[in-house]
Amino acid sequence: MSVKKPACLVMIAMLVVMWGLVGCGDDDKSPTAAEGVSSRAYKGHANDQDMNDLVAVYPGIAGTRLDDCHLCHTGGEVTSGGKTRTKNACDFCHYLPFPDEEATGQPATYEQTLNPYGLDYKKAGRNKDALRSIGETDSDEDDFSNAEEIGDGKYPGDANSKPGQQTALMRILDLNALRALPAHTEFLLVNSHRQRTDFYATYKGVKIVDLLEAAWVNLSDITGITVIAPDGFMKDFDGDVLTGKYPNGLFYSGLDAETLGEEGGFVNYPAAIPEGLGFGSGIPDEPWLMLAYERDGAPVETSY
Repeated sequence: MSVKKPACLVMIAMLVVMWGLVGCGDDDKSPTAAEGVSSRAYKGHANDQDMNDLVAVYPGIAGTRLDDCHLCHTGGEVTSGGKTRTKNACDFCHYLPFPDEEATGQPATYEQTLNPYGLDYKKAGRNKDALRSIGETDSDEDDFSNAEEIGDGKYPGDANSKPGQQTALMRILDLNALRALPAHTEFLLVNSHRQRTDFYATYKGVKIVDLLEAAWVNLSDITGITVIAPDGFMKDFDGDVLTGKYPNGLFYSGLDAETLGEEGGFVNYPAAIPEGLGFGSGIPDEPWLMLAYERDGAPVETSY
């Protein structure tokens, strides 16, 4: 998780739980030598071949911070609703399929989502030979070749990232440390455009505001945070949602397949529903931005 501040960037590395409601890493699922090296970057694009080509040419970066979309893509400043926000590479690129009609500064072409290294890679042919051919090129013009920067774990498309720089300070919290913080529980509806059905569930975890305080972050000047998943996918949250709760949710029963039929049902319900909830009832749990480690009393699914 990175914390956005007016003058600096504080990095917080967490070993256990990442964005979404998913759990800790499991290196047992990493590619073995017999299987060949493959990218661990975010899966789900129309073509994931780019990252697999990259780790084939530079196998040492598999599973590192360079093994994600940010290596070739860039973020940007987008103005909407009178506010200008710096969008991370994932959110910035997603304006292409999901444009904001009121926003300015959003990308209009695929090339506008690429940093200098990504542009050079695309121009060179967008394959393994292209990566090799631009190895000695200095795409971001910081006096280091692309191969030198990648070898040192730095971004070849960002002039502010270069070999020899000190690694950002970290505060590492494992699952035991998270469980030692004040626990927060929420019963809520989880909906996703990638699933046909939504579901109600009770999540237990830690409020992000409590997590940041435990990591010694001064909350008074935070403008936002970027949460980074194990596979490199990023999501931005504005600072105002950290220190205040969301509006309370409502509970609606009878929207499952048992009531509406297999074709009409679109909500799954847990075995245990909090007492006192009926159709249209307000859910009393305060909804905060949180980091969850349990769902309905069981550990959340493992990710890696």
